[in-house]
Amino acid sequence: MSEQYEQLTPEEIKEFRALEQRLQAQELRDEGQRDLPEEIYLELEETSRFNLKKKLKQYHRDTIKYEGGKWTQTGTINKVYLPELKRYQCDAAQMVSAIGKGADRLRTAGRRATEIFSELKYIFDEGGDEEALRETLEK
Repeated sequence: MSEQYEQLTPEEIKEFRALEQRLQAQELRDEGQRDLPEEIYLELEETSRFNLKKKLKQYHRDTIKYEGGKWTQTGTINKVYLPELKRYQCDAAQMVSAIGKGADRLRTAGRRATEIFSELKYIFDEGGDEEALRETLEK
């Protein structure tokens, strides 16, 4: 059996590893709901609320600020319109719905970040090649 492996070229081995990674990624997507990676779960469970809040604030400060025009700037309300906006009352259901949409976007970003974390961990643990790393970075 080892003779078969010795006959493989480095390119073929690379192709097999890439195929293995694609199949594993597809299996993970097909499984549907999954558990958080243990490292992330333990961090969330064992850290106090105060420390989590502190870490999130630090993360926010440490995050690189990119310049991309309207895509990277927080929208603000023009002060000219504030008096007129204060005259209107907002329906509570509408407000909860808007907050829910924002939370869903954050959950989606969190799931994607977790997926990238898992793939990078796999690459480092299993010794993935440069192509696998490049594919992960493209995500």
